[in-house]
Amino acid sequence: MTIRIELEMEVKMNHKSIHIKWLIFLLFLYLIIPINIYASDIVLQNNAGIKCIIKDQPYGYAFGSIYLNDKLIEKQLLKGMVMFKDTKDDKEHWLYASKVNKISDGKATFEGKGEIVGATIDFKVSFEVPPDVKAVRIVYDFRVDKDIDNIQACLMYNSDFDYSWKCHLYPWVEDSKYIQRDPLTWVGIPSLFMYRDDRSLGMLWGIDPNSDYLNPTNWTKDFGIYLIDGVMPAQFRVGGESLKKKVKYHCPMQIVLTDVFEPDGMIIDLVDNWIKLNDYKVESLYVRSNDEALSFFIKGRKNTDMWYPNQGYRLEMGDPSSAFIYIGEQSLSAYFDYLVYELTWDPIWRDRAFQQMDF
Repeated sequence: MTIRIELEMEVKMNHKSIHIKWLIFLLFLYLIIPINIYASDIVLQNNAGIKCIIKDQPYGYAFGSIYLNDKLIEKQLLKGMVMFKDTKDDKEHWLYASKVNKISDGKATFEGKGEIVGATIDFKVSFEVPPDVKAVRIVYDFRVDKDIDNIQACLMYNSDFDYSWKCHLYPWVEDSKYIQRDPLTWVGIPSLFMYRDDRSLGMLWGIDPNSDYLNPTNWTKDFGIYLIDGVMPAQFRVGGESLKKKVKYHCPMQIVLTDVFEPDGMIIDLVDNWIKLNDYKVESLYVRSNDEALSFFIKGRKNTDMWYPNQGYRLEMGDPSSAFIYIGEQSLSAYFDYLVYELTWDPIWRDRAFQQMDF
């Protein structure tokens, strides 16, 4: 009887010991395996060395990270997919995507919604990694179900820093740690040229050049660009001081990357990939003869609204501060019109010449 009891106790102790060992083993696995190892991350990549990993987080999909030749361009963004900022107190409202549609190895779309200051925002973010080009297209679409004051969308690819950066955007900043242009006015290529301090990576972060980002008659004029190195990630802000219910916001963005170290080579590589990404082609230039060019000029001068009868020509039309007649050039203008009269024998030029001199 005693032996039987002792055997039963020994078996129970062995079972307890096995359970403890299994618990210790599972705890060990929990500590050493990354928390998202079994998450359904979405990976997009091409044969030019570009890879995007959109992270599956507990609350939904976050923007994640972008790589060039296995180099992480900046600390991965895990706070959400899109962010909306309160312009009064700088409070950040992050939203995660809840739905994903992976279209191909290089393209996927993410959708979600959330509530901010009493309004519902529906959004979609599309990622595309085109083949044979070191670039990523990121298209943001969102709508609000009612007007929201003091809120703007912030489009960014990171929220924290692992590297130090400088930027260049002609004609406003060069080799700078800081930029703030809101609204962003016209530039040839609406992208911020950025590069790490050690020149190990460079990029163009900007707007699709085909976008009507500067249209003064609609919301697109309310694009702003910001960067404070180490403090505020490079971002485009959309909406100015409010988001409108009637507007369907569509923001086609793009990131072009290079890991060419040498400065001239870095710029050439970025430009080559930007041209390929946007299918940019230089139009052939037709050069007019001198006589043809003069004929066009005379026709335009004759019909211009800048002519004030009995006075002279205004300097400009668009800028009210320059819509005046500059007396310092009045005699030259009158002389030119008289030369045109001698060339064409059109009496309008003789009349204008004498009207300017009389004035």
